[in-house]
Amino acid sequence: MRTLIERELGPLPERPERYRVGELIAHCQRAAPALEPRVWALALAHEQRAMADAALEPGALEAVTGARARGFATAVWTNNARVCTFHVLAELALAPHFDLVITRDDFRRLKPDPDGLPWLDQLVPGRDHHHPRPRMGRDLGVSRDGQQAELRGRQAAARR
Repeated sequence: MRTLIERELGPLPERPERYRVGELIAHCQRAAPALEPRVWALALAHEQRAMADAALEPGALEAVTGARARGFATAVWTNNARVCTFHVLAELALAPHFDLVITRDDFRRLKPDPDGLPWLDQLVPGRDHHHPRPRMGRDLGVSRDGQQAELRGRQAAARR
């Protein structure tokens, strides 16, 4: 995506860390809105290729089912596309174990922006968006090639 953007718009400023997808999209929205659909198409193609390598981390299914058995609500909040997210969750037999799945198709700005937080109200009405940490869970661990992939389950909210 960065290569496409730089080919069309010129180089982005150098920095030690890589640009996140949300930053690249935001740059397109500001500098060249007509380029944005092509950047999203590249992101989707990358996610579709990565689906073949998605695998559960050891203990992930047990973590999700155990959390639900103890009364916790479970959710996935991902920057990936809905079509890819639901495909992987179904392939890994995780789909029925989540109360809510939020994808980039459901909010305007990608994580780490908190734009997706209001969706969690479906799980925990009255949740305080300014202090979400006490109710946040842990990464459940969907991975690609043994490394944490962009598509990672998050137990996003809990209730007893």
